[in-house]
Amino acid sequence: MKKKFFVILLVLIQIFCIAACGKASEGSTNRKEKNTEVEAKDVSMGQQLRAYTIGNSSEKSDIRIISYDVAENTVCYCGSYVKNSGGDSLSYAIQLWKMNTDGGGKTLLTEFDMNDMGITDMCIKDGGNILLLGSKGDLDAGGSYVIFEYSPAGELIKEHDLGTLLQGAAPMSIEYSNGICFLADVGVVYALNLDSSQLVYSFKSGSYIPYISFLKDGRLIAGYPEENTFSLKILSPADGSVQTEKTFDVPYISAYGGLTWDIYLDDGKALYGYMPDSDMMEKIITWSSLGILGGKVTEFPEGGFICHGRTDFDSIDPLFVLREETLPEGREMHTLILATVAGNDYGSGLKDMINSWNRANPFSKIELRDYSVYSSSDNPQGAQLQMAKDVASGIIPDIYDFAPAVNEDYISISLNPASMAKRGLLEDLNPYIDSDPEIRREDIFDNLLKAFEIDGGLYEIFGQYSFLTAYGPASLTGGPENRNYENLRRIADSNGFGSAFGSDWEDKADLLIQLVEKSGTKLVDWSKGECYFESEYFMNLLREVSVPYAGLNVDTPHMIDRLKNRNGLLIIDTQSTMWCPTAPSVFGDDFEYTGLPEVGNAVSTAGTFGISSSSNYKDECWAFLRRQLLPANDFSVSLSMRRDEVAALKVFELSRAKEDGIMQHHPYIEHAIDKLISAIAQVEIGVRPDAQIRAIVSSEAADYFAGVRSAEETAANIQARVSIYMAEQS
Repeated sequence: MKKKFFVILLVLIQIFCIAACGKASEGSTNRKEKNTEVEAKDVSMGQQLRAYTIGNSSEKSDIRIISYDVAENTVCYCGSYVKNSGGDSLSYAIQLWKMNTDGGGKTLLTEFDMNDMGITDMCIKDGGNILLLGSKGDLDAGGSYVIFEYSPAGELIKEHDLGTLLQGAAPMSIEYSNGICFLADVGVVYALNLDSSQLVYSFKSGSYIPYISFLKDGRLIAGYPEENTFSLKILSPADGSVQTEKTFDVPYISAYGGLTWDIYLDDGKALYGYMPDSDMMEKIITWSSLGILGGKVTEFPEGGFICHGRTDFDSIDPLFVLREETLPEGREMHTLILATVAGNDYGSGLKDMINSWNRANPFSKIELRDYSVYSSSDNPQGAQLQMAKDVASGIIPDIYDFAPAVNEDYISISLNPASMAKRGLLEDLNPYIDSDPEIRREDIFDNLLKAFEIDGGLYEIFGQYSFLTAYGPASLTGGPENRNYENLRRIADSNGFGSAFGSDWEDKADLLIQLVEKSGTKLVDWSKGECYFESEYFMNLLREVSVPYAGLNVDTPHMIDRLKNRNGLLIIDTQSTMWCPTAPSVFGDDFEYTGLPEVGNAVSTAGTFGISSSSNYKDECWAFLRRQLLPANDFSVSLSMRRDEVAALKVFELSRAKEDGIMQHHPYIEHAIDKLISAIAQVEIGVRPDAQIRAIVSSEAADYFAGVRSAEETAANIQARVSIYMAEQS
């Protein structure tokens, strides 16, 4: 029985390590963006502004706004929506709306099916007529670009066919001023007289579509984004002659004419006011402070802006009015600093969380401070060192994001909440949970939080996680006491399988690091401040990783067949229950979630959050983090910290299995999900990466793999260095 189990275990470890190294390779391709934010005086107007949603239509809440324009006190906008989703194909329609600048008086002017036509941009003509730029017919079969002109009441007046006027052109944006219509195409801007259907003039731009707008005195602005620069030209609208030209060493993404400032420049992170005559520039708005992702802006004469932006990466591009917010009497305005080293890896999820907070809390904004830009191949710990310098100078983060990352030189970067907690830098979150009126420990998987505790204190919190396990036939797995690497070595030797841990193409040091991190407190125990790299457990890992891979001695190359033949366990690192049908389909009802050898089941997170013990706004920090444990607004297929949401996920999976006919092929799916939920509720190990320990293990193991040092010497060196590091962090 034991021999069969270890053959299974052998395949388990091989599959696990291949998957782990695959994930490491994928993660290493994430490269952080160049920090290109312009140096300018920050007047922090974003702190006094608040974004109010005024688009989308009340009738079609799912309308995706395409463009808008403002004339006097009226805003006109157009957008598309799915009109019919039945049958074999979708049908779309375009709606044209107008409203007051405060969002009131919203009126639907017209609606038309898209069919073989589309709209890319719009503007309001002198006199109030509305111009929609788009195409009509199949452009590859006789169709052409067209400007549709509507009256202020929404009646179609004329279609201006651009096919003969601008042969070969593909205009994507439109502006209108003083009788001339301007169209921007890749590398060129056209000036047209629509009334006479004549091309007045054209001028060449860069290699991208230029952004066109107007100064308040009527002169034309043309901004040309290039790969790493942005060229700005101010021209006479009458003949296109260049009057002023400026090139910025910052890749701005758009330029708009303004009233308070002559020109507004957007770099995707912030909006800057620019005066070309004096070459003066100030940062006007940091987009994240308003809780939106920026977009096209138009300044109102009475103050404030209208913005075509997004609330998050999945939103449908609403319109916002940005107005000054009056600070209530007795209320303090402040900024919470959220520090991260994740760079691009923090992705849309964290940004969406911050944007949502900032929209709801105009006087307590969260500013994301990305320290990953300070790390390099020459200074791999630059992010941590810069953060330490800031803290020493009084710039102390209020919230920490502990998501690990890989920098552009493929060097791991992370903040270790365990070491920070040992140094007293983090706030214990258990008292906040226990005193929170909306959070009950019986409603959440409290054991998962306890898996990350240090000395009985909880210093990090998370909302979603990956469940690390392995499943196989219960009749062959035996008890936990049999699941160790020493016996795995014996079964590998007796069967001639060679290494139990992977193949020749895998990086041995990276593979070892993966196993070290997933070993949890077997090797590094921050609560005790101890490490155990001279243990027989680690010696087994070290030796196994170095054994050449000899291949599996099985008759079939297909993993699913090996599983069906009971020749292997399947390792799983999952964030959902979608794969649960696989277990009973392979093993029937005779399976269990065994977890990793000598470790068992564990959880890992994409990132956790903590509160600085030195923050002056701890209650507000908790108000931001507590949402990780509250019911979500939207249904998610990811594993949640909340038991009710995981239960709802089970209902969803069973419903989908019935509708898709999966249930008849996988009759044990409900049992498999129940076992999964039960296994999650018993997890005691949390996986916590540490960049410094990774570097130590990697450098010392390299000499061992090269034959320079023995396993005993390597283990002793790692033990000594990690012990010193942990002592320094305590």
